[in-house]
Amino acid sequence: MVSRQFDVYRHPDDGRGGYPYLVCLQSDVAETAGTVVIAPLVPAERVAALRPQAFPEVLFEGSAYRVMIPQLAAVPRKLLKIPVGSIHGERDKLLAAIDLLFTGI
Repeated sequence: MVSRQFDVYRHPDDGRGGYPYLVCLQSDVAETAGTVVIAPLVPAERVAALRPQAFPEVLFEGSAYRVMIPQLAAVPRKLLKIPVGSIHGERDKLLAAIDLLFTGI
């Protein structure tokens, strides 16, 4: 199964750790055989972001979430089942947060 960039998946452990969703951040062009880069989503009210641009707020399923960009991880692709939606419309915000994490800009 191909994971599309910015597709959202239910956390495979039923929201363990307060993260109900995971978002695929890896470009479709950078397909790897066994893993995909993700970041967890957490309900926005649970995060007091000191630097909001590092934890972008997105709307998904009618609720506000923060994407935990500093918690990027590569996970086995088989953990991600069927996408439940996409936050592709938040692309610019997400890429800016990734830039901030890696370049400080």
